[in-house]
Amino acid sequence: MKKALVSYQGFISKIVDPGEEGDIYEGPDASMAWIDVPDNCQMEWTLEWSPSRQEMILVEREGPYTNN
Repeated sequence: MKKALVSYQGFISKIVDPGEEGDIYEGPDASMAWIDVPDNCQMEWTLEWSPSRQEMILVEREGPYTNN
């Protein structure tokens, strides 16, 4: 399991091994968070809300997200 630094918009900005996470602001209005991700996680993936599962899920993408 790795750790990913994810923005409030769901974009991954950094993937590291556990214990290598840097310090981030975690108080009110924090815009980034460290989350657990699978070892094969890629920077192109996004964290999104799944209405059917009622939870946040990682969406595996082949390229960067584009909003058409």
